[in-house]
Amino acid sequence: MIRTANRFAKGSGVYTCRCCERRTRDTGGDGSSVGLCDQCYELSGYENAIEDGNDSELSKRSMQTIIDYVREVYARGGNRVWDHLLERVIKICKEREEV
Repeated sequence: MIRTANRFAKGSGVYTCRCCERRTRDTGGDGSSVGLCDQCYELSGYENAIEDGNDSELSKRSMQTIIDYVREVYARGGNRVWDHLLERVIKICKEREEV
C-alpha cells in the first residue's frame, strides 16, 4: 500500500465553499481563510485577471489549469458556477487557435 500525504490540515473542520457550495476542508492553502475551496480560490484569481483585461497575459498552461480546476470542482460535486469562466477561456483559446 502506497501512503500519500494528507492534504487536509490536522484538526481542521469541514466547511462549505462560499462559491461552489461543496463541502471541503482546510488544506493549508489560502482558500480556507476566505471560505473557498482551493480550486475556487485559484479560479477567482484567474477570473479577476481576465476581468481586469489581463487575459492576453494568460499562457496556454494557465488556461489549461483553469479548465482543469473547473473540471475538478464539477467532478467533486460543486455547483456549476464557473461555466462563464470556462466559456471565456475556450473563446480565448479559439481566438489564439490553441484548442
